[in-house]
Amino acid sequence: MRERKEKGQNLISSLKDIIDLSRSFWKSKILLVANELDVFSKLSDSPKTAKDLSEIMKTDPRATELLLNAVAGMGLLKKKKGIFSNTEVSKRYLCQSSASYIGFALRHYNYCWDAWSELDQVIKRGHPSRFIEQEALRNDEKRARDFALMMDYFGRKTVVEIDKFLSLGRVKKMLDLGGGSGCYSIFFAKKYSQLESVVFDLPLVAKFAKENVAEGDLTNRIRVVEGDFLTDEIGESYDLVFISFVLHTYNSSEISLIFRKVHRALQEEGRIVILEYILEENDTRPIEAAIFSILMLVNTMTGKVHNFKEIKDTLNKNRFEIVKIQKLTKPDVLKSRNPFLIIAKKGR
Repeated sequence: MRERKEKGQNLISSLKDIIDLSRSFWKSKILLVANELDVFSKLSDSPKTAKDLSEIMKTDPRATELLLNAVAGMGLLKKKKGIFSNTEVSKRYLCQSSASYIGFALRHYNYCWDAWSELDQVIKRGHPSRFIEQEALRNDEKRARDFALMMDYFGRKTVVEIDKFLSLGRVKKMLDLGGGSGCYSIFFAKKYSQLESVVFDLPLVAKFAKENVAEGDLTNRIRVVEGDFLTDEIGESYDLVFISFVLHTYNSSEISLIFRKVHRALQEEGRIVILEYILEENDTRPIEAAIFSILMLVNTMTGKVHNFKEIKDTLNKNRFEIVKIQKLTKPDVLKSRNPFLIIAKKGR
């Protein structure tokens, strides 16, 4: 889609742009279904015909060929004399045997498809009829694992940059609230020998974190706790509480509750470190963050991406003083957004 930039904004500048934007979901769904069927992995050992693949996948031969033709036309497969094979890009990112595989993220996006399809009704009601993403995290181990893998993928790429702006040499006890896969705690524990951490998350996500901690041989220094931090106790006497990509799920009142709990859980002069997407420029930019707010609209009761003032006011209300705000230079490759690091210290 052609876009014209003006003062840092992308502007739709023609009828073609409007039409291309309106039907961009066609290509998206084709890719998501091909990934859901694991087409690319099934081609990893050898090229195949549409008939071969339909037999392996137990799908309709004609429909399978039409799907593969479209995927090839989009540039994610090659077709020669009726035989399909992977491109270098699909081989690298969409085959499960690859170390760079990100198909789990696409499966998660596909799982949220029904939530997006309900957007018109959500705009009328103000909330979704069901909370598809939350249902997955609480009740569906496969979907919860895909979500945790997606966050782990980004976390492992982000934590190295985060570490440049944190000083954890004197931190002895850390809480990784909503810690997902545990990747942040694992990185910090490996770098700082004195540090012990508690990873706190929902049971199905915590199960994945336990596996990662055990694999890293860190069970003696990282404890994984199952629970809901809105309703359960989160522990005490922490030097630092790390909260990554949690706040956008909640409204200001719920965030205030979280901050009150964190304040009680921290030692004097303890710090809260927040990794989050932030809205700037009248809540419309960056556009990726504004769109992410719609993802929260169709998946949560009151979630959205918050702006700096909302987060700052809620921190101040709960006796925290911001000491640093840092925009990370490396965007989240899965969401095309640059998150911010907010560091605040506990006040009296």
